[in-house]
Amino acid sequence: KVVTLGNGTGQGVLLIGLKKLPYSLAAIVNITDNGGHSGLLRQSMDMPSPGDLRKCITNLADPELPLTKLLDCRFSEGELEGVSLGNLIIAALIRQEGTLSLASAKLGELLGLEHRVIPVSDESTQICAQLCDGSMVVGEWEIIERRPDQKDIQRLFLQRSIQPVPMALEAIRGADFLIVGPGSLRTGIISILLV
Repeated sequence: KVVTLGNGTGQGVLLIGLKKLPYSLAAIVNITDNGGHSGLLRQSMDMPSPGDLRKCITNLADPELPLTKLLDCRFSEGELEGVSLGNLIIAALIRQEGTLSLASAKLGELLGLEHRVIPVSDESTQICAQLCDGSMVVGEWEIIERRPDQKDIQRLFLQRSIQPVPMALEAIRGADFLIVGPGSLRTGIISILLV
């Protein structure tokens, strides 16, 4: 049993390699991304970020399935430019199933996944940084792109404490191997560990 903790493209690429091996996989995924289309969905629906979860699900799924291709579809026209159909599908599943973890399980079932993708929490929060001058930065992308002089980070914390998904804790307790990363250490990996 192998459990990965990560975020973004890196965790998804790791899963592509691991799924070829005879392992039972559980991917525990960051939910604090506030950039791009995921960020807009978070603001509109007060939901955890679906983007990293979607990447992991599509990378574990059969790439030839029509649903996998739909999850990877991103619009490039007009006001829809950058909108991910997969993120919208996950948002709709949250409405139907009640939580991000249940939406992920349902999507995995629809795709016939042999492995599990688990959000670290069903609740929404932001990663925050206290800088060496005492100022605060709220949000993953705001921390990454802070300016003008990239002051050092003194402390990272969650804007609001949230509860982990019990299934994530069970997966960690039952793991033979735990792989932390790849992903952005300060804004992705640490936000998982803080939960």
